[in-house]
Amino acid sequence: SWVEAHRRGESVHVPRVDALPHGEPLWQILAPQGIQSLITLPLMSPNGCLGFVGFDAVRHERQWGSDEVSLLRVLAELFANFSMRRMMEQRLRHVSEERGMLLDTMDAQVYYLTNEDTYGLVNRAHAEFLGFPREQIENQPRDLFCPPNLVDGLRAIRRRIFAAGEPTHEQLWLPNSRGEQRLLDMRLTPKRSADGKCVEYVVCVAHDVTEMRRLQEHLERARDDAQAAAKAKSLFLANMSHEIRTPLNAILGYAQLMTRSCRSCTTHQRGIETILTSGEHLLDLLNSILYSARNDSLEDRLNVSDFSLHQLLREIEQLFGAQLHSDKLQILVSWSDDVPAWIRSDSGKIRQVLINLVTNAVKYTPQGTVRVEADLLEERPAGTAAPAAPLTLAVRVIDSGAGISKAFLPHLFEPFQQQEPAGGRMPGVGLGLPISLRLARALGGEITAS
Repeated sequence: SWVEAHRRGESVHVPRVDALPHGEPLWQILAPQGIQSLITLPLMSPNGCLGFVGFDAVRHERQWGSDEVSLLRVLAELFANFSMRRMMEQRLRHVSEERGMLLDTMDAQVYYLTNEDTYGLVNRAHAEFLGFPREQIENQPRDLFCPPNLVDGLRAIRRRIFAAGEPTHEQLWLPNSRGEQRLLDMRLTPKRSADGKCVEYVVCVAHDVTEMRRLQEHLERARDDAQAAAKAKSLFLANMSHEIRTPLNAILGYAQLMTRSCRSCTTHQRGIETILTSGEHLLDLLNSILYSARNDSLEDRLNVSDFSLHQLLREIEQLFGAQLHSDKLQILVSWSDDVPAWIRSDSGKIRQVLINLVTNAVKYTPQGTVRVEADLLEERPAGTAAPAAPLTLAVRVIDSGAGISKAFLPHLFEPFQQQEPAGGRMPGVGLGLPISLRLARALGGEITAS
């Protein structure tokens, strides 16, 4: 049929309509209209037949010449192109509307530059930032919406990206529609032509990061203030340490001299011993407070070196053995055979932890024993000189004192917490164990109590 012929891209030529069978659909269409002759060409597109265009004769039969057929063919191509263009425009309009709806849902400002100086598509957020309807912005010069003092700088950025064809990132302070200065984080991405020789347009995406910048500046100021306060605290502690320790050491020194020179002065001996004991207690309190304050933020700074662990344990034993003035209490230090003589760690922090723990044990053990036992949690295979991986050293400080109540155990490592024994409050401020726990964790370990 003539419809199928058009779908196949073929022309239809009917020299004499009367010659068609009278029952044929084409005759039923043409004869009532008085058409004597007909020629039609299909309007073809890549997707198929869009329709047809043709000539007809109603007064008499006619044969069309080649020029007329050529003209008809040109008309068919024009009409087909026009129809396809209209369809493409409708499709592009639909796509543009969808894209506009999508862009309008974004909080970020998005706009296109069709060349160095001209706006293309603009989303709602950018139009609101400028304070103009988008219809007054699109296809208009960009400089119309720039503050005079920024025109040259922004124009230079646009020219650079159109010339180089490379994405760029800028942060600029720009006024919004209310005249408020806002910091925009802008990313400009060029779209090159198919041959890559030129930039067809540039997509600009801008985020308002003003509040983020203000928060960052606030945090930086807070950090600087904290560092200044820490520096002032360190200076104060250094001065306080010198000003208090100097007279206190003098008092303790004279009290010790008086103790040696007045052994036969029974009348004043007890008073001198009280001065010496109270001074030593005050010095211990001062040292604990200064040490805790000085190391609030330094406990994680390790001074790692190789040292003799066995020698360190012997020094702990000698230190406390010399300080004990009673035969009723013994300090016993031991270690298992698999504990290496030399280890690599921070000897100063390990020494401080052990001194704090043994001091605490001695304080609450008037008689009996305080044992310091070192061992490895993981045994090394026999015959190996060094472990393939770091091993964990366990040191237990065990005393025969009154022990720790179950009620106080959860608060044992809290600053300024002390268990008060039946005999009254013990000397100290309750900082030794919290300091020790902090140092142990800085060493990658832990302290537990039972």
